Amino acid sequence: MAGNFDDAVRYAECGDDKDEAMNYYVKAIAGARKADTELMYNNLRTACTKDATLKAHAAKDVEFVKFHEEQTFKNIVE
Repeated sequence: MAGNFDDAVRYAECGDDKDEAMNYYVKAIAGARKADTELMYNNLRTACTKDATLKAHAAKDVEFVKFHEEQTFKNIVE
């Protein structure tokens, strides 16, 4: 992401694999880094719905450490 989170989101929305779970996960990380909880939660929710294995990954991911105790985060990763 190199500090440019908006470009990372735009990049993840391009290409043939734009609907893959990992692209939504990347957008969730961008949201977390720029403190945009709406972007983060919407994309994390979609990523985890598309690939349930990402729930366990997100629960331990330091990118989301500030949100680990928030109920919305817990609801998504449980």
